[in-house]
This record gives sequence, C-alpha cells and structure tokens, in this order.
Amino acid sequence: MAAEFDLQFNAQHHQNELLAAAHARRLTRTAELQRDEPAPAGRRLQTLLRRIAGATVLSATPLVGCIEALARRARISLASAEPAIDAVATAAVVPAPDDRGLTSREREVLGLVAEGFTNRRIAETLFISESTAGVHVSNILGKLGAASRTEAATIASRLGLVD
Repeated sequence: MAAEFDLQFNAQHHQNELLAAAHARRLTRTAELQRDEPAPAGRRLQTLLRRIAGATVLSATPLVGCIEALARRARISLASAEPAIDAVATAAVVPAPDDRGLTSREREVLGLVAEGFTNRRIAETLFISESTAGVHVSNILGKLGAASRTEAATIASRLGLVD
C-alpha cells in the first residue's frame, strides 16, 4: 500500500515538474516576443510576483528558477519583493474556511442531500439526470470524507455549509 502511494506521489510530482517546465518555457517565449513592447515596470513586477508565488505554492523549483532568470533579463529586481511574494504565496495556500473544495453545484446538491432528497429527487429539482446527481453526491462524499449521505449532511451542518 505504501509503495503504491509512493509510486503515485512520484509520478504526480514528475508530471508537475514537466508541466512547470513547459509553463516556464511558454512564459519565456512570451516575454521574448513582447520585449519590444515594454509594459510599465509595476505591471511587469506584479505579473512576475503572481507567477513566482504560484510556482512557490506548487513547489515548482524549475519554474521559480526560470521566472527569476526572466526577471533578471527584464532587469526587474525581485529581491525587494520577498515580502510580497510570501504574502501572495500564503494567500494562495490558505483555503477558504468553509468550501472544502466543493463546487457551487456540489454545494447546491449538498443542501438537498441534507434535506433528505434522493438522487432522483435531486435530479428533478436541479433539472439534471439521476446519474449526474449520483456523481455529484459521490464527489461530495469524497471531498468531505464521509461514508454516507447522513454523515455528509452532519459534516455540512457542523461546518456551516448548509442552512
């Protein structure tokens, strides 16, 4: 079990590194194409801050390196921007306290589950198919870590996700 998790984690980590490297190459090409059309320094700095904060959150070290190199080429100092980078990265990491990763539609379905609706009744109420309602319920159970609809309703009530 642990070995399987390690393999999945390593595969996901490798995929993230590949995606980060591809994104860095795209950013570099875009910057090189726009070199003749200089943007205001403040806007360029803000863009780089957002990019480097996102890369920091993802622990995408290759991407961070590419962004820093891009900043050096553009003669933009990121040294004075450390507090801003930390603030942006922290804001990106801290999830909203009550959303638990639920989409707006899943929150809508969760409200109906908490009222005791069946998949058929949820489907009729939201004008979706019964199987789609079932998929939403399954996703909700997974995101809340609940084993049953009743447990999901209890968790949702406790967290203030439903009225």
